[in-house]
Amino acid sequence: EGPPVFTLLQNASGSDLREMYQVFNMGHRLEVFTDGLSAESMIKAGKELGIEGKVIGRVAEHHTKQLELVAEEEHLFF
Repeated sequence: EGPPVFTLLQNASGSDLREMYQVFNMGHRLEVFTDGLSAESMIKAGKELGIEGKVIGRVAEHHTKQLELVAEEEHLFF
């Protein structure tokens, strides 16, 4: 779930969840694509500096060129 401001924006604009992720990026600041072990190390290093970090998704091999985003139990395809 994103920051409360995004709920306010969504309600005011009437945007669906797909549009919210495309237009507003739903509050993600910096995204790093890396393997799981490196992610753990980066999150730990950030925590030591007072920076919150978390894994927000994963990339998996697939036979089609498609992005599937699962947000709030809704599946969005791009």
